[in-house]
Amino acid sequence: TNTPIVAQICARLDGLPLAIELAAARIKMLSPAAILQQLCQGSLQLLSGRSQTLPSRQQTLRGAIAWSYNLLTEQEQLLLNRLAIFVGSRPLEAILPVINPDEQLSLDLLDGLSSLVDKSLLSQQEGPDGEPNFLMLRTIHAYAREQLATSADEALIRRQHARFYLALAEEGGAALQGPEQGQWLARLAWAHDNLRAALDWATDAGEAELVARFGQALWRFWDARGHHREGRRWLEWLVGPAGSLDPTATPASLAQARALVVAGHLAYRQSDFAVARTYYEAGRAQLEQLDADLDVGLVLHNLGLLHHKQGDLHQARSVYASSLARLRASGAEAGVANVLNSLGNLAWMQGDLASARDYYRQSSEHYRRLGNKQNEAMVFNNLGAIAMSEEDYPTAAEIFQRCLTIHEELDNKNGTSLALSNLAEVALEQGDLGAAQRYLAEALAQKQALGHREGVAILLETAGRLALGKAQFNRCATLFGAAEELRAQLAAPRPDVVQRLCESAWNQARARLGAEPFAVAWATGRTLSEPEMIALALGDGSQR
Repeated sequence: TNTPIVAQICARLDGLPLAIELAAARIKMLSPAAILQQLCQGSLQLLSGRSQTLPSRQQTLRGAIAWSYNLLTEQEQLLLNRLAIFVGSRPLEAILPVINPDEQLSLDLLDGLSSLVDKSLLSQQEGPDGEPNFLMLRTIHAYAREQLATSADEALIRRQHARFYLALAEEGGAALQGPEQGQWLARLAWAHDNLRAALDWATDAGEAELVARFGQALWRFWDARGHHREGRRWLEWLVGPAGSLDPTATPASLAQARALVVAGHLAYRQSDFAVARTYYEAGRAQLEQLDADLDVGLVLHNLGLLHHKQGDLHQARSVYASSLARLRASGAEAGVANVLNSLGNLAWMQGDLASARDYYRQSSEHYRRLGNKQNEAMVFNNLGAIAMSEEDYPTAAEIFQRCLTIHEELDNKNGTSLALSNLAEVALEQGDLGAAQRYLAEALAQKQALGHREGVAILLETAGRLALGKAQFNRCATLFGAAEELRAQLAAPRPDVVQRLCESAWNQARARLGAEPFAVAWATGRTLSEPEMIALALGDGSQR
């Protein structure tokens, strides 16, 4: 059915009867999907078909809009054109500094905005902060954008727009590590379309330094909201694909050296560990050339995480120690807290629960002092993992539920998916297979959407243990084979504690199936595509 596409077409046309009529006239030549694709490109050309039953000014949508546009004063036309630089929201706080840098607008801006609202070319609503925000119908926006594109001042207005949103991003990026992180995540989400437009212009204009600064400012927002692919696309425009990097290159600037590290962060989050290492090492080399000790301390922590993730625990501890020394010397409290948390994870993996608790306590104290609820919740999560190790499942469930609540309040998709994954583990250990399956399904959907392939592998292992609990032994073996294949692709071995848990489960399945059927099922799992692996984990267990 084309119903969803038709609904999107109507939404793109703001529900305007004339626009819908003109679009419908194209159905003889174009499919609904093709019509929608052209509308999404922002052009009014598609709607230039004529209806002989209408007045001449209404025979094309552009003509209808032009008729209204020509009733405006020159100053109102200029104001409308420049307002088209915004995408989606037009907060008053942005309008005032963006649209009149050359003082060509002599009218009072508030009076001009009010006039455009009265003439139904703008609408007004409250923004999330209670301040005035102005909206423009997409069809009006497309027309005004065309007018702006033909003017001599387009480049000036686009640059001014990019500068405003860069300043907003940098203010928000700093605030995301403190007590206002929830408000700023929401504010940046509301500004997201304009941030994208600013980055579009910066890349089109070859403004490498602006793109680098946007990347440094926005990576925590991209990470929290799961926009890793988007962030990587912008940064790869700047720094190039990992395979093309020259490790001996002279850094163009501190911002561009930092952009390499941000590209590494985003690759790491998507379990693209080899690419992450390449970016981190290149960033480290450039930062060392710039004597940026604090930044070198931060990237050392990230390299330690890679060693940790890939099972080289001795090297991870050594790199963490180097990172911690630099960050303490630089007074970087947030960075110190991050390394202490990682040292806690390392101690937990090695079975030293007392040291792990102590590292987590120190890390939590730093985060609490900074007001960083998001990262404090991540430490709570790790304390929940210790409770799981001690088979204190009620305490673990309480901790993970608390983490879930915090991450949902912040709309932090990374944290939410992790909490759901852990709640699935607790439910499984407590024998509540129904709850385990529900949490597993939610977590898998989020991990898949985020592109967290290692997280998917972990959940395939949970699904394998869940299948064992349901006496679905063949399915259990297939799921563990799938997880093994995914981990091999990622070069992400299981931590020892997880390895023991998984081995216990698949050995039980092997004992029930027999060695040969188990091996066949395991091998089948290794041949599945990732979507097939996920579908198997979410299935009803009809395969046994």
